[in-house]
Amino acid sequence: MSSKSHQLTPQLTQTDEAIRIMRMPEVLVMTGLRSRRYIYTLVKNGELPRPVKLRKGGRASGWPAAAVHEFVRRMEIDPLAPPVKLR
Repeated sequence: MSSKSHQLTPQLTQTDEAIRIMRMPEVLVMTGLRSRRYIYTLVKNGELPRPVKLRKGGRASGWPAAAVHEFVRRMEIDPLAPPVKLR
């Protein structure tokens, strides 16, 4: 057996992280929010982008990780600030 330890999970580069898609359970954990309904309210209000479909015609969807990270970053800067609508 080799003395080198092998990593079981791949390391993500910044580019990989920017294009990674986060499903609802991960978005809830990342944002600290507990309600799916509230996530969709944020989408409706333009504070989070709409989720993207993972397959054409499929039901599964998720959010770009970069958008979720940006949302969390804005919350950390000023959690009491009025929401910022995305373009």
